[in-house]
Parts: sequence; C-alpha cells; structure tokens
Amino acid sequence: MTKMALRKTILLLTVAVLAVIYSLQLVLGSRNKIQILSVEQEIDSIEIARGESTLKISLDGTKWIVGEKNYPADEGKVSSMLNALKEIKTLGTVAKNAVDDSERYGLDGESAVVVSAYGKGNLLRKIRVGKNTSTSTQSYVSLDENKSVQLAQGALNTVFSVTEDSLRSRRVFKIDADTVSSVKVKTSSESYEVVRANGIWVPGPALADSVKLDSKKVTDWVNTLCDLNVSSWKEEVPSKEADTFVTILAGGTEYTLGIFHSGEDEVTAVSSAGEYPFTLSKYIAAKYEKKLSELTLQSD
Repeated sequence: MTKMALRKTILLLTVAVLAVIYSLQLVLGSRNKIQILSVEQEIDSIEIARGESTLKISLDGTKWIVGEKNYPADEGKVSSMLNALKEIKTLGTVAKNAVDDSERYGLDGESAVVVSAYGKGNLLRKIRVGKNTSTSTQSYVSLDENKSVQLAQGALNTVFSVTEDSLRSRRVFKIDADTVSSVKVKTSSESYEVVRANGIWVPGPALADSVKLDSKKVTDWVNTLCDLNVSSWKEEVPSKEADTFVTILAGGTEYTLGIFHSGEDEVTAVSSAGEYPFTLSKYIAAKYEKKLSELTLQSD
C-alpha cells in the first residue's frame, strides 16, 4: 500500500469515527433534553433538613425570619434560595435510581440536603440536593418523589448548605447618611457632640465656643457610621456598663450603640436597633470611637 493510499484510509476511518461520535451525541441529547421546572405559587416558608437537624425559614409580613427564635434572616441568601426553588433547570438524567449509587452523588441519608418549599401550608416543591459537580456549576438532585438523579444547573448544594447562624442577617442598622442630624460620642476619655446646621457640621452647644470642626472630615466620618454589620452574634449582654456610648439621630429616630472592651481582638456591642448583643472587630469599633481632635480644623 502506498503512502498516499494509507493516508486516505486513515482519513476515511477518522471521518467514520467522528460520524459515530456525532450520532451518539444526537441520540443522548434527544434522551436528555433540558427542562425548566417552575413553581408559580408564592413560597412563604422553606424547610431544610440534613441528617437529624431541620432548619425553618418563614416569611413574617415582609421580612424573612429563621430558626426557633425568629432571628431576622439574610435577605440576599433567602432570595438565592427562592430563585433556586422557583425555577430548576435540569440538564439530563445521570442515574435512574438514586438509591443504587447515592454516596457517589451525595444523596445518601447523611449527606443529602432535603429542601421543602411551602405556600399557604401546601407543599410546592421538594428537592433532595446532593453534591455539586467538580466545576461547581451544576449539582446532582432528585426532584419531588422522582427517584432518578438529575443534573441541575447551579451549585444548589452551596445555596442550601446553611446553618441558623450562617443564615442570620449580619446587619444591625443601615441609615441614610443625609438624614443624620447629630452624633454624640462618650468614651472613657472624652464626650462630645457634632450637629448638622444648614448643611454644615458644628460642635454641640457644650463645645460651640471652644472647637472648630472640619465639616468635610465630619461628613466623611458620619458616612462610615451608617451601615453597621456584625462579625458574629452573641446571646448574653455584658453585665458591666459600656466603655463607649454612641448616639446617632437620623430622620427623627435615635440609634444607640454601646461598646464593651475586654482586651480581645474583637469587642462586644449592643444597639437599640436590635435585640441581641454582637461582636465587632476593633477596626470597626474604632470608627465609632473617633477622637474629637481628628475632626477639628488643623491650625497652620
């Protein structure tokens, strides 16, 4: 056989193999069509079970709450859950029976996350969520009472692998900085007040004749105070008095913050905007304990 004939034979064989692969892809594609499974009703509660533990998230008026103590929930995380439940895109069936190879797909009793969505007391959707794929762009699931294992779009295991603590909102308060009319700070070393008058920050009455403020510095500082998020939540309020006490008056509402130092990397704090104590990093706490000298005009 000549070299030309050999090359021609190899080329024909390659074309034949590619044709077979293409045909198989078409057949498999026809068996595993992409499906979008939607829930039209409004979801007002979600139950997430893993092993022996169950976590409940419920809609209370316009706010989502989590756990037995009805903690405010992280709205962003709940929104991700709702989006995942309302519309599931399945890319195909990977196994006809999840029981046969449940550990492989993370759908065994200890690993699977069982998510139930309700609306007005009625079960709207139930998903058994297994592992994410290696690319973390899809996940293995069993839908409702179907025993087959589906490949679903999205890292659903990441979305639903939550705890009560991780699902609690970290926000203490969020204030529109333009509505802040005064800030009072009382520490162990000083006490002062700054007041906004006609758009300019000036000292409170007690210091009006002795201090000149840099209004821009005060404005920049106040902006950093208006969105407070915790490092973590605590259950017990410290028994001693706060080392620092801050009061922000905004839009007619008074927001207070008490800061307790204990020599650790984080500090404990309480606020009138929330029921539970929490921890803050020392960096965040220092923003609320600004020295008055850092806000004044510097002499030439």
